[in-house]
Amino acid sequence: MHGFLEDFLVDIQRWPALRELAWNRVDRWIPAEEALSLYERNWRFVEPEHLSIEEKALIDRLTERHGGGVRNA
Repeated sequence: MHGFLEDFLVDIQRWPALRELAWNRVDRWIPAEEALSLYERNWRFVEPEHLSIEEKALIDRLTERHGGGVRNA
């Protein structure tokens, strides 16, 4: 169910790297396109070797669905 829901809304609190990138946001949930945009714009602050398998899969799903299969980072 999480995968389906995260095609539309992403829970910032569930994903450590995203939580760090969104440190200044009040809302817990953000649109999936916005989550991908945060990852892409701030990729230099992400340490890919520290991402969980699940968070890597989330980024891949977001890239496929909202980035046309291309990550702009």
